[in-house]
Amino acid sequence: MKVDTSGPSTPALTIANPTGGAYYPGAGTTIFIRPGAANGGFDLSASSTDSDTGIAGYTFPSAASFGPHWSVSGSGASRTYSYAATAEEPGVQSVTATNGAGATASANVTVTADSSAPVTTPKCNGAVCLTGTYYTSAPVSVKPALEVAPAPFRASTLWEPASPVDAPQE
Repeated sequence: MKVDTSGPSTPALTIANPTGGAYYPGAGTTIFIRPGAANGGFDLSASSTDSDTGIAGYTFPSAASFGPHWSVSGSGASRTYSYAATAEEPGVQSVTATNGAGATASANVTVTADSSAPVTTPKCNGAVCLTGTYYTSAPVSVKPALEVAPAPFRASTLWEPASPVDAPQE
């Protein structure tokens, strides 16, 4: 008889497929919801290992633990959470992995309400722009006109005296 004295690994949580008023920045275990959005949702998956007795299952937060106007669907190692316009922020929620011997390990996901518009600072060449007009300089090569003048405009024709029509009147 083998005895499993170790628990499963802490579940690695994956957030994916945000919809509606939900936003996931692509890393970490925090997802943001926009209060007052018509709806929104996201998928939450867990992955854990146990080399002795394997993973018997996962326990995800229920719709009731998320609060009014939340629903949850799915089974096994993933769930889809959805909400309606009047849903509130559920905050920190726990996902638990259970191994074959009944030992557990948990990880948290945070669902945060974010109703603030983003604050941005325009950048000019990587630095904060000055107020007003922004000027920059760049190196410029200049060649004398005589070196680049086309054939009909040779130096001798550029310096001809003014014609009598163009001469200043005295």
